[in-house]
Amino acid sequence: MTRILFALGDADYMSSDNKAWRLALKLKQQLGCELIGVSNEQSVADEARKIGLECLVYPFQGTGVTIEQRLDAIAKMIATTKDVVIPGGELPLWKVLALDDFAGSLLLFGSRPAALPACDLILMPMMGVDNNTKGACGLYVWLMSEALKQNIPTLGVEYSPIGNKQTMSLFPHTAFAVKSAFSRGCLIEYGYDPEQIALLNIADSYLIGQDRSDYAEAFASQENAIYSILGIDRKRFLVLIPHHVGFLWEVRKILQSLIDTFQGEPYTVVIKADPNLVRRQYTEVDIVQIVYADEIAKLPHFVIDTQIGFALLVQAADLIIAPLASSLLNWATTFGVPTIISQAAGRRGWEAISTVWEPDAAKIPAIVRSFVGAGLFRRKLADVVERSILAKT
Repeated sequence: MTRILFALGDADYMSSDNKAWRLALKLKQQLGCELIGVSNEQSVADEARKIGLECLVYPFQGTGVTIEQRLDAIAKMIATTKDVVIPGGELPLWKVLALDDFAGSLLLFGSRPAALPACDLILMPMMGVDNNTKGACGLYVWLMSEALKQNIPTLGVEYSPIGNKQTMSLFPHTAFAVKSAFSRGCLIEYGYDPEQIALLNIADSYLIGQDRSDYAEAFASQENAIYSILGIDRKRFLVLIPHHVGFLWEVRKILQSLIDTFQGEPYTVVIKADPNLVRRQYTEVDIVQIVYADEIAKLPHFVIDTQIGFALLVQAADLIIAPLASSLLNWATTFGVPTIISQAAGRRGWEAISTVWEPDAAKIPAIVRSFVGAGLFRRKLADVVERSILAKT
């Protein structure tokens, strides 16, 4: 059975508003794997055990060094690196390190654990400006060094926002999972391969963020039921179309464009309809089934949803294509779902980083390809983990 180490330091657990172990439990359930938590703090490990997770504790409390030993070590470091300068300038490396990072690293002297449990992947937070306690840093550095020695793939997850202060604390992870397109862009600027960097979906990002949301909590508690109602698993690409009976021509053109967009790739189209809306003797569900019968027959999987609230359905969607700009699309912006508004005689252009107005539905395939190229489609953590393990094998 696949074994994953899920590392979580004290500061990262607090920055997630005590939600992060829920993501570990979700990952374990989705993958059916053995997952072991790893922390530097006993109280954090206790919280993992409360929800049924096994968790190991490595305190990283150094045996300590004397002031004389610290000064002697710093002097030797300066003598050894006196000719090394920071690239792009003349600043000596020792002026940056001597009284800060290097001296601080001595505080953990003697705390290195004896052995790392055997595993197939190590998942850990990316160290940032506000999650770098002494014990957590020791834990993450040790895990990374052991992973490199043993050729174990690692997945760095963004807890603390990525910015321009983290270039010296970024590890050579096998893959990264970040919360925003901006963070992904930062890593690409730092030289990482775009293929290594996944944009994490909102539901999983929520569990490692500081915010609290009734809608996100509702999705977290009903996620399995939502996919069951739709008749799909978590890996299925979901295209959501919010329907409107006044825009039948637009919806037909959107459905026709989807056949050319994915070209054999598995996906599901969900049309959100109101079963209580009636035009003449036809309900909106009847209208969808009758008007788009030819287009529906060409789709690999099609669902008319009348049960799930729109705010929940948006969180399950990978792509939204709407025949008009309605107030419901505020949810798409809130949850960062790539959206195309294809309304006849409507506007054309980018409203935001992942929202496009395009009246010509024939151009939808090109827009979707541009989303793919920009890495805007969000991915579930379980899928990123599976890909990281498969990359090793």
